[in-house]
Amino acid sequence: MGVRRKVSWLKASSVERVVLASDYQVSALEQMLLNFRGDLTYHTFDIPNPVNFNRLALSCVEIVNRHPLLRSVFVCHGHQVYQVTMKSSFII
Repeated sequence: MGVRRKVSWLKASSVERVVLASDYQVSALEQMLLNFRGDLTYHTFDIPNPVNFNRLALSCVEIVNRHPLLRSVFVCHGHQVYQVTMKSSFII
């Protein structure tokens, strides 16, 4: 795929799939780039007990690996925007 070859940090071996971004996705990206909140929803959690950060990190990696949308990035190539889904989590 041409997109995979054009983005230096994007290795073809780590890509699950590449699709053209929808009009809605492009619109949401434009709003974020222009510093508008758009349709983003934020959640704050008050956790009364100490947090085991290792378990929390492992849980986050598991969730990201189960849901392809959470492994997706958007790449511009030419005059098109693509949604690129990575094969696995890139959380460190």
